[in-house]
Amino acid sequence: MKKLGTILIAFVFVISASAQKQDTTRIKMGKKKITIISSDNKAVKELKIGKANFEKEMQVLEDSMTIIENQMKELDNDSGEIIVLEKQLSELEKQLNALDKGIDDIRIQIGDIDADVDTDDDYDYDFDFDGSEHKHKKKRKKKFHAHWAGFEMGINNYLNENNELKLPADGNFMELNTGRSWAYNLNFYQQTIPIHPKYFGFVTGLGTNWNNYHFSQPIKLEQDANGVLIGVPQAAIDYKTNKLNTLYLTAPLLLEIQVPNKRDKRFFVSGGVIGSMKLIAKTKQVYPVVGIVKNKTLRSTGDFNLNPFSYALTGRIGYRSLRVFVNYNVVPLFKENK
Repeated sequence: MKKLGTILIAFVFVISASAQKQDTTRIKMGKKKITIISSDNKAVKELKIGKANFEKEMQVLEDSMTIIENQMKELDNDSGEIIVLEKQLSELEKQLNALDKGIDDIRIQIGDIDADVDTDDDYDYDFDFDGSEHKHKKKRKKKFHAHWAGFEMGINNYLNENNELKLPADGNFMELNTGRSWAYNLNFYQQTIPIHPKYFGFVTGLGTNWNNYHFSQPIKLEQDANGVLIGVPQAAIDYKTNKLNTLYLTAPLLLEIQVPNKRDKRFFVSGGVIGSMKLIAKTKQVYPVVGIVKNKTLRSTGDFNLNPFSYALTGRIGYRSLRVFVNYNVVPLFKENK
């Protein structure tokens, strides 16, 4: 059989988890501010108020320590009183350290999360020492997120060595019922590598690719004496299902460009390569048998002369969570001359 490859054209429906919007909070600590992100609920608000109260107590202690230090400067020759003041200073410093540790503990509980999250308009809160808050709107930056993860489905077909949708003469037994030759991709992991924080970057990850090749002719796949895959005619059998299934592990390397509109709802185009490793190949045949109520089902697992490794060129275009793509497998579906 001459070289025979596959092409896959598909619409994609992406299943993704929506990240919960979080509030950005800035809390004063002396002249500094700590930025945290947290859910706007009662427990977190109470923690923030407690933190503001700790900061107020720290300010009082710092003022007291300053007063004691000034007194010590005026008592250079009175060592006895200096010793008393040093003990007071040491005690205040212990209290100050305890309050500082308490603030750190509260900050850990709230969650000191990186403020660069994928949200639109957000709010900042400045807390005063009495716990009152001042809210003002803030425009946040968008973070680049590429589009690989999700569930995809499409239709398989063959291309010959001239990139035509036509089978070679010795491969006519592989003719497909295209309407039933579906492919399903579950891309379960992705890793985005931004080049620009908003507009373009690379994406890689992992996925699985399950292909169905439904034969339109009543044949059975076998190997001849030379190990070449052939289709043995089964004219007497009325197959309800007669197909070859393949399962691959996939890994992409794509470059994606995003074009946000006025509402920052993103169009995107991407392209690159998808590497594949064959995991399973099997046939399934279902047909009626006289005298048996249920249809008979035959399954066979084997190599079927399929190439164990492959890579495909892919092009994708989409809007938000929907995309259309085409995959063109550069490596032939079957081993050479097999």
